[in-house]
Amino acid sequence: MPSKDTLIKILLITILLLIVGGVIAHFVNINKDKPTIQNQFDLIDVDNGSVKQGRINENDYNTIKQKIQADTDDSYILWEQSSMIFENGKDEGRIAIGNRKEDNVLKQVEVIDNKTKERLYISPVLQPGEYLENGKLLKELTKGEYEVVATHRAYNTETEQLINSFEFETVLTVLN
Repeated sequence: MPSKDTLIKILLITILLLIVGGVIAHFVNINKDKPTIQNQFDLIDVDNGSVKQGRINENDYNTIKQKIQADTDDSYILWEQSSMIFENGKDEGRIAIGNRKEDNVLKQVEVIDNKTKERLYISPVLQPGEYLENGKLLKELTKGEYEVVATHRAYNTETEQLINSFEFETVLTVLN
């Protein structure tokens, strides 16, 4: 029968081997689910643009590129001018807001005084291809220049849900 010292050595070696094996198994399992060069880019679903597991080939890439460009084109909004000019603060003045037909969105513009935060103007909803040359302010303004923010909103023509919006800082001028 082996001596007591030999049994202790065998037991210590066995425990040491179990610890080393556990550490190795732990690191193998940690790295198992991390993306590799092979699979980290396989995440795009071509049919609806959502992110999910899948593989993409060159034809799919071109399809995705075309879809992204079409979505970008559909949501583009054109701002025709940089200022709003009114002969006086109570009558109609030049606002020049257009909605290009090719944008294929409903468009509405709201103008807020940058200083007072009051709404000075809100346009009617413009259909694709409509243009509005003049508009009337919601409140009478005295002569001067007003720093304003014009918020352009684009809505889906079918669902009327907001697609996007942007703010444009400009000057509203009342001449007399």
